Amino acid sequence: MSTRSFAGLLLVLLFHPVSPLHAQAPPGPRAQGVETVQADGMAPVVAENVVNARDNAIQDALRKAVEQVAGTMIFSDTKVQNSQVLEDNIWSKSSGFVERYALVKEGRSGDGTYTVSISAAVKKGALEENIAALHLLIEQMHSPRIAVLLRERNMTDSWADVSVDLNVAETVLRNRFLEKSDRFKFIDRSTAKARLDRSRALAALGGDNGAAQAIGQLYDADIMIVGEAYANTSVVETFGTRMESAQATATARMIWCDTGDIIGSDIGKGAFAPVVERVAGGRNALEKASVQLGSKLIPKIIEDWRKKAIGGDRQIAVTIRNATLGDLRHFVAALQGVTGFKSATRREFTVGVAIYEITCKNDGNAVAEELDGKAVGAKKIGVVSVTPGSIEIRLE
Repeated sequence: MSTRSFAGLLLVLLFHPVSPLHAQAPPGPRAQGVETVQADGMAPVVAENVVNARDNAIQDALRKAVEQVAGTMIFSDTKVQNSQVLEDNIWSKSSGFVERYALVKEGRSGDGTYTVSISAAVKKGALEENIAALHLLIEQMHSPRIAVLLRERNMTDSWADVSVDLNVAETVLRNRFLEKSDRFKFIDRSTAKARLDRSRALAALGGDNGAAQAIGQLYDADIMIVGEAYANTSVVETFGTRMESAQATATARMIWCDTGDIIGSDIGKGAFAPVVERVAGGRNALEKASVQLGSKLIPKIIEDWRKKAIGGDRQIAVTIRNATLGDLRHFVAALQGVTGFKSATRREFTVGVAIYEITCKNDGNAVAEELDGKAVGAKKIGVVSVTPGSIEIRLE
């Protein structure tokens, strides 16, 4: 290849970025439990960011595809009094998900929006066992970063120091997730352990969700899995023969780091016998308990993501700085024009700083894109930081 040809190819790659939400192979013949539907999606083009608008439009179309199938399922056995009842039933009872989709048409409209039409194969059933759909779901959620902090005790009364590298339970739990899908994104705790506040870590392990949330933010994580695992021995008798058995328990809870919302929690148990060497036996029992724990946590995190991806309401914490009471009235008015906005509740207003909880179909990233630069009375909104569940803005 000539230098000129290579340079031309490089320019094409640079100026035609590939969207993270890429169209897949067109849905094939209808399989059992799969319904193929057509759906349209749209999103505003903010600050000439066409790539972001395209992704949001695809998200909108994917949600509507699931809504079509879910709505059909629920209409058949539910008397709907109004549209809100229907919507609540769809998201609480639906178990549908997009297995694959293809873009039929896309383009920028004259009204400042980007529109797409898709053909989507919507499947009913457990998403967890469908690898292709799970990979698509993780893409839709923008690959949340997950951090794990489990303290461990193996055949001793003392917990291992929380600042040590990954222990048995943490390693096995991470691997259980990655066996389900290598798209799960875990943060290497060894890179952050030097910054770990030991007292805060102990508080998190003791059940303080606020401390766990703070540690997750320290790790730059979206989700924190925090808990403990321990192994002891007991003597069991089988057919008149007494032997030592290792018994292990692993518990954990999963928390969104930006909002502090708990995704779910569970417990795993494991046993190993006969025990020849106590520490080795305890390690084997801890591995089994951690595998069982991971198998219970994975469906819960997938279901949480599925509901968020298909359009269930999201709560977003919004912090507004340099605001007056009059500014806040203008801010709430500005929210009315945000795609998917439903409601806003002011939680606090002290010395020019207000905290709102808003309910919206889209996540914090999409909402921030639409709010940034909007006029609020005589001021403008400037987004300072954003996560899927939180936005910090300053009025200037």
